[in-house]
Parts: sequence; C-alpha cells; structure tokens
Amino acid sequence: MIAFLILVLSVVAIVLLVKVGRLKQRLEDAEMRQRDTIARVYALELRQEARPAPVSPPPPPPVVAEPVPSPVEAPVPPPPPPAVEPRPVFEPPPAPEPVAAPGATWGERMREKMQGEEWEAVVGGSWLNKLGVLVTVVGLALFLSYSLSHMGPAGRVAAGYTLGLAMLGSGVALERRPRYLIYGRGLIGGGWAAVYFTSYAAHALDAARVIPDPRAGAVLLAVVSAAMVVHAMRYRSQTVTGLAYFVGFITLSITPVTAFSVAALVPLAASLAYLSFRFSWNRIAIGGAMGTYVVFLVNAARSTGGSLAAAQTLLVVYWLVFESLDIADAARRLDRRGVMYALSPLNAVWFLVASATVWAHSQPANIYKLWFLAMGLYLAATAVRARVRPPSGFAPQIGPLVRFWAGGYEGALTLAAGLAVAALSQYTEGLKLSLCLLGVAELLFLAGVFLKERYPRDLGSVLCALPVARLVLVHLDDSTRGVVLSRNLLRWTPLAALSAAVFYLNRALRPARVYFGYVAAALVALILGYEMPREYIGPAWVLLAGVLFEFGLDRARRDFRYQAYGAGAAGFVALASVSVFGVGIIAPRPDWAPQLAALVMLYGAAARLMAFRPETLSEGERGAVRNVLSAAGSVMLATLAWNVLPPELVAVAWALEGLLLVELGFALRIPFLGYQGHIAGAFTFGRLFVANFTGTGATGVVSHRVLTVLPIIVLHYYLWKRLREQGQTSLCRAYLYTAAFLAFVLMRFELGRVFTVTGWSLFALVLLALGLRYRLDDLRWQSYLLSIGAFIRSWNTNFYIPESLGGWRMRVLTGAIVIACFYAGEFVCPRRAVDRIGARARVMFSLLATLLLAVLLFYEVSGALLTVAWGLEGVALMVAGFSLRERSMRLSGLTLLGVCIGKLFFYDLRRLDTPHRILSFILLGLFLLGVSWIYTRFRDEVRRYL
Repeated sequence: MIAFLILVLSVVAIVLLVKVGRLKQRLEDAEMRQRDTIARVYALELRQEARPAPVSPPPPPPVVAEPVPSPVEAPVPPPPPPAVEPRPVFEPPPAPEPVAAPGATWGERMREKMQGEEWEAVVGGSWLNKLGVLVTVVGLALFLSYSLSHMGPAGRVAAGYTLGLAMLGSGVALERRPRYLIYGRGLIGGGWAAVYFTSYAAHALDAARVIPDPRAGAVLLAVVSAAMVVHAMRYRSQTVTGLAYFVGFITLSITPVTAFSVAALVPLAASLAYLSFRFSWNRIAIGGAMGTYVVFLVNAARSTGGSLAAAQTLLVVYWLVFESLDIADAARRLDRRGVMYALSPLNAVWFLVASATVWAHSQPANIYKLWFLAMGLYLAATAVRARVRPPSGFAPQIGPLVRFWAGGYEGALTLAAGLAVAALSQYTEGLKLSLCLLGVAELLFLAGVFLKERYPRDLGSVLCALPVARLVLVHLDDSTRGVVLSRNLLRWTPLAALSAAVFYLNRALRPARVYFGYVAAALVALILGYEMPREYIGPAWVLLAGVLFEFGLDRARRDFRYQAYGAGAAGFVALASVSVFGVGIIAPRPDWAPQLAALVMLYGAAARLMAFRPETLSEGERGAVRNVLSAAGSVMLATLAWNVLPPELVAVAWALEGLLLVELGFALRIPFLGYQGHIAGAFTFGRLFVANFTGTGATGVVSHRVLTVLPIIVLHYYLWKRLREQGQTSLCRAYLYTAAFLAFVLMRFELGRVFTVTGWSLFALVLLALGLRYRLDDLRWQSYLLSIGAFIRSWNTNFYIPESLGGWRMRVLTGAIVIACFYAGEFVCPRRAVDRIGARARVMFSLLATLLLAVLLFYEVSGALLTVAWGLEGVALMVAGFSLRERSMRLSGLTLLGVCIGKLFFYDLRRLDTPHRILSFILLGLFLLGVSWIYTRFRDEVRRYL
C-alpha cells in the first residue's frame, strides 16, 4: 500500500507537469498564429497602397481662330504627359512582435492559455474528474483487500469487475462526443485501472482470491495488460498510453521483490524512451523517468539484500537511457519546447537519490566512490553535449541558463564540479581538502582560458571562493607551526601563499578579472599579519602598499593602486594602535572633560573653515577638511552623551543630535552635516534595542521605554515629513520604515505575549487605510509586512497559549481579532488597484485570513471532525465567494477541499477504521465525479459566476 501511495503521488506530479507543458504549448501556438495573421494583414494593406491610380487620357486641343499676323515667337512645346511611377516591388515586412495588453490580470492570462476557458472551469471539469476516478479506484482497492462477512471473494471480484467495466463502457461511450472527450478518457483510464487491480486481486489478495494457481493469475494479468495497451495505442494519445505504462510500473511495484522485477524496468524504460522519441511524446518521457526510479526505490526499500554492483549497474543503465534520450532530443530540436527540458534535471536528481539510497544501506563509508562515479558520468555527458550542442551553435547574447535548458553542456559540467567537491569533501579533510578544491577550481579556470569558453572560467572563479572561505573560517584558528623552506611558518601559510600566486596568475591571464588581484592582496596581507612580529605588522603592510602602488603606477593598473590604498590605511591603523595606544585597536574610554575640550576645538575649527576661506587650501581640500572635522566633532558629542547621561537617555540625546545636524545641513546648505545626522539616527535606532527596549523602569504607570521610544518614533515621522519637503525621497522613506518598525517592537514589549498580535493587526489595518487614503505606497507595504508578522506570531505563539479571558480561550479571541482585521483589509483594498502589488493585496489578505482560520480550527477541533470543519470552511468560502463575487474566496475554498482530499489519503487512510475508510473514499470519489459533471454539463451557467 505504501508503494501504491508513492506511485499515486508521482502520477499526480506528472499530471500537473503535463498540464503546465500543455498550457505553455498552447500559448506558444496562439502567439505564432497571431504573428502570421498580423503579417498577412499588413501585407494586404501595403499592396492596396502600392496600386497606382488609373491615368485619364489627355483632353483634345481646342480650335483657335486664325490669329492676326504678329512677330513670330518660338512655339512653346506641349507639357510632357505625367509619368507613371512603376509599381513598387512588395517585400513582406518582418512580423511585428505581438504586444501584450497592458495591465492584463492573472486570470486573463490563464484564460488566454486555456483558449478562452476559465481555468476554474477547467479545474472543475477536467482535474476533478481525474481525482474522482483516482479516489474511486483507491476505494475499490480497499474494498477488495478487506474481508467482509456478508460477501465472499467471488462477490467482491464481481463487484470490482462491474464497477471497472461500467466506468470503461461509460468512458468509451462519452469519449466519442467532443464535449465529453476529456471526461470520457478519464473514465477509460480509471476503468482499466479498476479492471487491472481486480484481476491482480483475484490471485494476490486473500480476501478476493478466486484464482489459486499463480500461473493462471499471471496469464490473466498479461491478457488484461495487453488489452489495455492495445486499447490505449488505438487512441494514439499520450494520456491513455501513459496510463498503460503507469499501470505497468504499478505491476512491478506491487509484485514480490525479485531481480527480474527490477531488471524488467530496463526494457520498459527503453521502450518508453523509444516511443517518446518516435512520436515526440515528451510528457511520457518525464513520467517514465520518474516511474522507473520510483519503482526501483520501492523495490529497494522492500528488499532485504542484493548486490551493490548489480543495483548500481542497473541505475547507470537507467541514467544512460534517459540521458541519451535527452541528448538525442536536444540534437533533433534546436528550439525545445514543452516539458522535455525538465528530463535531464529529473534524471540527475532521481539517479543520485536512488544511488545514494543504495550506497547508504550497503557501504555508507565509501559513498564518496559514488560521487566520483557520477562525476565521471557527467564529465562524459559534458563532452558529448559540447559535441552535439556546441556553444558556437547559440547566439552570442544567449546566456548559460538558456543553453542549459536547450541541452548544452553547462548543466552537466556544473553537476560534475559539484560532485567533485562532494567526493573530495568525504574523501579527505583539512589542508589537503582545501588544496584539492583549489586544484579543481584552477583546472576549470585554465580549461576555460585555453578552450576560450567563458562558462568554465566563471565556474572556476566561483569555486575559487571555496578554498579561500575554508582558509578564513577553518584554518586561521590553527596555530600549529612547521618548518617550510627553513622557515618556521604556520601550517596554512603555504596554502595561502599558493592561493595568492594562483590568483595573481589568473589576474594576468584574464585582465578583466580584477577581483583575483584584490583577493591575492588580501591573502598576502593576511600572511604578513600572522607571520610578522606585532610591532612590524604596520611597516610590513606599508611596504606591501608601496610595492602595489609602484606596480600599479608602472603598469597603469588602477586596481593595484586601490589595493595599495587599502593596505596603506591598514598599515596606518596598525601603527597607531601600537605606537599610540599600545594595547590594540580599542582604547580605554576617556573621561568626559577631555572629550568636551576636544569637542569645542573640533567644532571651533570646523566653524572657522566655514566662516573664512584660507588661501593656502583649495576649495576641494577645504571642504574635505571641514567635513572630517565636523564628523569628528559629531562622534565626540555622541561619545560625551554616552559617558554623561543615564543609559535610557543616551538614545534620546543621539536622536536630538541627529535632528540638529539635519536642520543645520538644511540651513547652511552643507549636505554632509545632514549625512552625519542620518548616521546619528542609525546609531539611535540600534541603541534602542541595546538599552531602551530591555529596560524595566517606569515613571508612574508609564514605562521608561514608552517615554523614550515614543518621542523618537514621533521624531522619525517628523524627519520623514521634513525630508520629503526638501525633495530627499530616498532618505525620508527610510525614516518612515524605521518609525513603523519601532512601533512594531514597542507593541511587542508593551502589549505582552498575548495581545501583541492584536496591536500589530490593528496597526496594519490603520497603515493600510492611511496608505490608500494619501496614496503612500510605503505605508501599504508596511501594512503587508505587519500583517504577515501578525499571521506568523498568531500561529507560532498565540495558538499555544492556554489562558482564557471571560470564558473565551485567548487563542480564539486573539485569533478572531486578527482574522477579522485580515478580512477587513481585504475589503478595504480596492478591487481595481493602480499597481500590480495593490492588485494582489486583496488576495493576500484573503489567503492570510483563510489559512489562519484553518490553523485555528486545527487546534480547536480534533479527531475525525477536523476534516469536516475544514470542509465546512471551504464550502463557506465558496458560498461567500459567489455571493460577494470574490474569486479569491472561491479559489481558497477549492484549495481547502483539495487539502481535505489529501488529508483523506495521507492521514485518515491510516487512522480511520476500515469500513468508514472504504465508505469515505467511495462516497468522496462519487461526489467529486458529480461535481466534475456539474462543471462540465452546466459550464455556461457556472461561467457567469466566475
């Protein structure tokens, strides 16, 4: 039964993948037809304009009387006849790209993909049909496997054949009518599945055994299977043929585990691959790959022994079959469409998962051999794919991701590199692992350089980060030393030096990769910092800066000069820490009096520079010095407040300092003062979390956190308004968000563990209303984020609270308030929003409320009534959605009913007693078939409500 459920889950995934591929193909075909129509119409219009107008004959010359003799003048020649322009030669213009209608909704796009059908009607008419068939057959299987006292084996087999043949006959009859084509084929597939399982149960199940001879049972299964395949091929349909193969996979999964049952997958998979390639049935290829590996895993889980070599050989054969199919398809179709592009990733994932499962049971300690084997396979696939679909066959602007989906070598090479990293990580450790990773990365980079291929170079560049990361995160803590070249060095120093040399080599081979030079310089500085005595670290870094600067100046390399600037700054800091403080970078905190004197001098010097213009300084240098002095004074003022004031008032003082600096920046027209004020505001924001929010003091009934945080919130809203008036929109938005976040945190501390979510949800509703009223997108975004936070906290915290208030459980009371706020937010949002985010806000609030109500029911309703409660919620949502014409509610109701179906499969199937289980599945299947019939029969009437 577990194997059957696994295969059921697989076929559901296959059906969804098939639907997506079919919709994508329909959309592309519709776009091609639209392009052809536009081109033909445009050509006809050009022909009509190019047709010349008919030329009328010239009028006869008028009769003129004999003139009186006059001086003879030269006769004026008659005007030439108008020239007829030749008919222009028509050249059909290139078909213009179709322009999508602006502001198309998601429902309109889905309707276009489904050729005018509402996707909700398609779900009801097609997908519910297949789910109903599946549920009915599962109920039949449970019925046949359960012993009932009032019905013998023959009666159960007869009932199974009756139901299966009835579904089969109904499907054949309905399939001939175009309106019920999909519905009928679903019944055909379900009927064959019911007949096949009944034939299987006639011998394999004790409760339905009427054929004791296993050979007769095998013959019966073979006859039913052959009839099913022949009937399926008659329709030449992927769906029917895929169902035949799906039942074949089920046969191998439910039969006893033997070597033949696993090896039989090879011809089954090979024939499926041939049919897929022969008839271009891509969806069957995807389903076949999944079915092959799933059946193998099911048999491996039930098997108690077996040879690792034989199992891995079979898996390699499976991989070769589907990898060859993917390569052949890529070679045949350069513009791959549909779902075929997913075959190679699925084959890789299932192959590695199945192989790892086998090795984990047989030789878990040697699993690195599997990764080396898979690496070799994908290196070979890389070579073949590079030959079949070379990069030169793609346009230069096409990226590696598109080439990968089109069958290029990029995916195989990336997977081979990842498998090499995994194998080395399990094969070795320590410095050897870092050295091997550096070698793999460098081999890829050099291969890309010499083959003139960019992707291997990029992949090698990314992998170069692995040894550097291991050096910083793992090896720096190792203080072990050893003798290298007659030098007593740390064990990781040679690795760092080799890495720096390799990175400088890569920088020389590819001058555009300047980041290699930066990493190499950092590694050299790191070696000097750990290997040199402490008093020589500063001079060593300064010397390194000189070398880098001279090299950059001599070779006109700007990045080397930037490296020199960084090394020089680090050397200066190191010199100051040793020469001035003598105790390291962080100095003891000085007293407030020297700080006050320094503050006066710094601000006095800055004021002097602003008031006077020394002739010895250029304007640029003067401004730089002024900025540095004012910044130092601001830091000193903040430090002074930190030393003098109580901890709770430090943040308030910093906030006032920031406000003063911002206002001075506006008044004196010095933007740098405003930047300092914003930095002070950032430190104020951080200080609140360190000292103010964690404080427990109070003045009267008001806590100190309210007295200190609330003014800062008001101050941030004032700065938002002030900066907005000055046109600094980017900075003012930051204050708008920080004010909301501070209010968010303050509510958490002040409202307590229980009522925090109510404050958040109400605050979110207020922000949403204000954002819509004053057209402030940031307030709406804050409302969305606060709503999500209230949702998460309700689920994570409030639903576990056992307290009650006035006879109401706190989780019910707070949950009801939050859910009501969410539904209120849904109807506060306009139906026609001006942007895409606003258009989806109603759906978001509806989904949050629906999901939170479902979770609340999960905690309040237990046992078998939970499915009923969720079903009632789904029905209520559908009724409300039709009444209020709110589609999100209807779709939420459909989704919740689908969850109930899944709960029946994966939970109630094991927990309910058998008679109720059988009755539930059969009735649910018949109910779903009835719903599907209503969607199909009354499609036009239902569409008016969609």
